[in-house]
Amino acid sequence: MSQYLEMVDNPVHVKKLTLDQLQLLAEEIRQELIMVLAKNGGHLGPNLGVVELTLALHYVFSTPKDKFVWDVSHQSYVHKLLTGRKSRFHTIRSSGGISGFSMRCESEHDCYGAAHAGNAGGKSVWYRFTPTSSGRVTIDTCSYASFDTLLAVYTGSSVGALTSVASNDDTVGCGSGTASRVSFDATAGTTYRIAVDGKNGASGQFTIAISPAKMIDTPRTWTGSIQ
Repeated sequence: MSQYLEMVDNPVHVKKLTLDQLQLLAEEIRQELIMVLAKNGGHLGPNLGVVELTLALHYVFSTPKDKFVWDVSHQSYVHKLLTGRKSRFHTIRSSGGISGFSMRCESEHDCYGAAHAGNAGGKSVWYRFTPTSSGRVTIDTCSYASFDTLLAVYTGSSVGALTSVASNDDTVGCGSGTASRVSFDATAGTTYRIAVDGKNGASGQFTIAISPAKMIDTPRTWTGSIQ
């Protein structure tokens, strides 16, 4: 195994490298991908294309505290090499080996198991509403069990082309569970998409409420479930 890749057993090691060393590490990762996938098969092109991107993500962010949802997750091979799985990388896509996709049971650095396109958007539970008048809107979620919810609001015509409006993963108590809240200035006639997810992969039932009720003509409360 090459010099710099041998040094990386955890994403924190990436942060200690200089720019020149990171460039050499990228070259070594490409060689490792080519060597292993020539024997095992797998998604070579998609991973060759995200080497620098994956290094940049781990240089700036800190998993598992920060969460990476790979979409498509067969581009997570480089991520696997940098998160303690390089000694088993030669087993990828083989019987008893590591998966060709991100797997929560495989590493704490994999916050979500996904496969092909659309999984990142599909992981969350989505709702949408269109306010009938402009003004300040508040959205609350409350889980029935004591798991934390993540809440985000977007505009856009599809999951693949969204613009973030507001998000909040801070939690407060709400009876038996925990809640998240976002507030933002809404525009009449604009459709907003609400995404709700479980923090750290948690699952369970929740309610979501929009206020003030006079601004919308759809139901102001929903009940949902995160699997």
